[in-house]
Amino acid sequence: MRLGIISDIHGNAVALQEVLIALEDAGVDEIICLGDVVGYGPHPGLCSEIVRGSCSLVIAGNHDRALGDIEVQGWFNPVADSALEWTRERLDDEDLEWLLALPSEAPHAEGPLCCHGAPGAPDDYVLTARDARDALLASACGIILCGHTHRPMACDINGRRQCTWLHWCDGDVVPLEKGHRYLFNPGSVGQPRDNDSRAAYMVIDFARQEASLHRIRYEVGATQRAMRSAGLPEELAKRLATGV
Repeated sequence: MRLGIISDIHGNAVALQEVLIALEDAGVDEIICLGDVVGYGPHPGLCSEIVRGSCSLVIAGNHDRALGDIEVQGWFNPVADSALEWTRERLDDEDLEWLLALPSEAPHAEGPLCCHGAPGAPDDYVLTARDARDALLASACGIILCGHTHRPMACDINGRRQCTWLHWCDGDVVPLEKGHRYLFNPGSVGQPRDNDSRAAYMVIDFARQEASLHRIRYEVGATQRAMRSAGLPEELAKRLATGV
C-alpha cells in the first residue's frame, strides 16, 4: 500500500494538478488531503472538484470550515478574510455543501490519524518538537498526519517518550521503525511557507515501512496571473514566488 498525502491546496489548481501527476507516476494506491482545499487561491471550485474526485479521505481545514463558521472566520487577518469572502461567492452549492461536511479529523484504514491542525484541536499549529510530542502523547496512533503550517515537518517519539526532529527535505526518506511513533506534515501544495516555492507532498509506503517527502515545480506565474485577474490581494500572489 502506497499512500499519497497532500495538504493546504488553497485554491491553487495549477500546483494541485502537477502534484497529482507526480503521485500517479509514483504509483500511489490512494491520496488523502489534510485540509484547506480552498482559501487564498483563484480556483476554489476547480480544486474542490479535483480533490473530491481524486482523494479517498479529505479533512476539513480552517479555511474550509470558515466558509460556514463565522467564529472560525473571525480569527482571520484582513487579507485572509477578503480572500475567503471572494471564495465563498464563487463556490456553487454542491462544492460548499461538500466542504462544510468534511470531518475535522479521521483515521485512515492503514492506521494514521489524519488532522489539519493538532489532534482534537483543528486550529492549533504543530510547529515545534514539543508540539509534536504533545500531539503524539495525546494519541495512541502510530502515525499522525497534519497540515495547517504550510511547512514540512517530521518528528518521532520512542518508547522513552523522547521526541526527535527528523531531517525532512525534498527526497528525504524516513524509515518507520518498530517501537517508534511519528508525526508528519507534508507541507503545502498551493502556498508553501518554508522559503521554497515548490509544491510539497509526501508518500508513505507501508510495504517498505518508509515515508518520503517530495517537492515539485509548477508554473507559479500562471497562478499569480489568475489571482491578479480575479482581484485577489496582491500580497497573496507575490508570496507564491518566494514561498514565505
